[in-house]
Parts: sequence; C-alpha cells; structure tokens
Amino acid sequence: MTAPLLKTLLDALDPPLAAPQRRVIERFSEQVERQGLYVTGHERVGPTLRVHFTDDARRVLLSVDEMERWLAAAEAGEAPPLPTLPEGDPT
Repeated sequence: MTAPLLKTLLDALDPPLAAPQRRVIERFSEQVERQGLYVTGHERVGPTLRVHFTDDARRVLLSVDEMERWLAAAEAGEAPPLPTLPEGDPT
C-alpha cells in the first residue's frame, strides 16, 4: 500500500502543496494503485511538481495538471492509457 509513502512525500514538500493539488495526487494515487502502480518519488521542475509511479514493467511521471486531466477522463469513462517512460529513461 502506498498511502504511508505518499503521505510522507506530500508532508515533506517545501513549499507545501495547496489542498486541491494534494487531493488530486491522492485521488490519482488511489486509481493507479488499482492498476498495480505505486509512488516511488517526486521532483520539482520550477513550480511544477511531478510524481513518479512504477510497477515491475513501467514507470509513469505526471504533473498534478496531467493527473487532474486523467482523472476527469477516467470519471467520464474515457481514461487514456497512462504515459510510460521508455526503458532506461533517467527522468
């Protein structure tokens, strides 16, 4: 279960995330956990926070805005495949 790691990651962010952004990440994490993905880390690129998710075969790196768009599509029954990083991609 990723909840403790996700909570630790979100609590440690400096500057902290606004509550709406945090909820998007938590909701997205719940959705992808059902697909076997779990949180492995994060990075900040300027003002953009990107969160890493992975399983044994794929790695996903999304910004909060990308997560929000994916969740909206999923709620409409039209969730696109998650964008995965190519094997060996250092990001």
